[in-house]
Amino acid sequence: MIKCEENTVRLGGKPLFGILGGMGPLSSAELVKTVYTNSQNQIISEQNFPRMVLISDPAIPDRAKSLKDQAQTNEVIQELIEKIDGLIKLGSSEIIIACITAHLYLKLLPLHIQDKVTSMLDLLYKEIETQNGRCLILSSLAVRSNNIINHSRVQYLADEDAEMIQEYIFKIKLGGSDKLYAELMGNIVKIAPKYKVTTVIFACTELHMLKVWLKSSNISLQFNIIDSLELLANYIIKKQI
Repeated sequence: MIKCEENTVRLGGKPLFGILGGMGPLSSAELVKTVYTNSQNQIISEQNFPRMVLISDPAIPDRAKSLKDQAQTNEVIQELIEKIDGLIKLGSSEIIIACITAHLYLKLLPLHIQDKVTSMLDLLYKEIETQNGRCLILSSLAVRSNNIINHSRVQYLADEDAEMIQEYIFKIKLGGSDKLYAELMGNIVKIAPKYKVTTVIFACTELHMLKVWLKSSNISLQFNIIDSLELLANYIIKKQI
């Protein structure tokens, strides 16, 4: 097997990104597609596209439920270690975990893995700092209850609204549709004004597919959108092009 350093040198120093996905599988697959879609106008040949390897394993236990039981927590940790080590052995010089809730486990992983992982939260905080006003977090209940996105300029949804978003996230995990996305976006547009924010953050990887749908719609919004998974996609592009 080609070692990581040799693999990078052979391809002109361009890094190989390792993406741990499957949490959920549709959103991590969409991440790869977004990287290539967003970079297509910046390349001159097929060989110039970003380099990625994706391990998509939907069998990784539920990250939120596992937090409530130490044995299940250990199971998730072992799964993450095994999969990330696999990405490293494949030559990945930088690792992306395509699940915000899974970042709760990051500090529980061995140091050699922590050093390889680029935190989605770090990218999100940098983007939040560029905004003029407060930001509203749309996320899973696990992200909200554990205050995973901890920043002075963010605000989480009230209970009823948070539970509504959670229901849509579960539906999107199993497969979205134009009707589902239109319905969800209608609800977001309806509830956002009461929070008096200038930016809405899609802080769940499933919501990236809603952002993709928005690009093809003609909906006029009164707020900015930060899409956490698109931040990852653009980060990968910037590092490789």
